[in-house]
Amino acid sequence: MTIPFEEISARMLANPEVRREYDALGPEFEALAKSIAAKQAKGNKKKPSSRRMLKTNPNLTPKR
Repeated sequence: MTIPFEEISARMLANPEVRREYDALGPEFEALAKSIAAKQAKGNKKKPSSRRMLKTNPNLTPKR
């Protein structure tokens, strides 16, 4: 038997302690959502460090 998420959520949030903690986390999750949306809108196109390393000058010799 599968219980829908909405039903579980309603049951849990009926508890005042759970509701208080849930509501306290709201601003944190809103800030994260805004940060993610801003990065997506900006088109954050960082390359992985391994790709950046491949573009270093191959003529440089390591110092010993």
